[in-house]
Amino acid sequence: MGKRLFDPWVDEIHALDEYQKTKVYLHYYCTAITLDNDFNVIDILGPNGLNGCGKPYKQFKNIAFYFFKNRLRTKTYAEFVSPKNIIVRDMGPDWQKRGCADRWYVNYSGIYYWWPRFKDEIDIHT
Repeated sequence: MGKRLFDPWVDEIHALDEYQKTKVYLHYYCTAITLDNDFNVIDILGPNGLNGCGKPYKQFKNIAFYFFKNRLRTKTYAEFVSPKNIIVRDMGPDWQKRGCADRWYVNYSGIYYWWPRFKDEIDIHT
């Protein structure tokens, strides 16, 4: 038997019904909406100034305001629960020479990223 490719919580997600997946999505969506209206305040005369921040949303004297909604996009429900949120990459037969930790790299997004991090906060059984 070979090494298991996916993390064990992927099976937990596949066992969720639509109602439970919707509860996970609502947790994500409410968090995303909150972040949409959050912002950073940067003193442009400080040590890092506007290094890499791009154009500010508003600027008053030496203070720049950056809203997250200009940089983040909230996923739709279909995008969030899609199996396409699991991307498996083959690092090739020379993966050890190139310094990779393993031949296979699995990248998670959407529900596959959200569920293992916040499952203790989400009550899917009520």
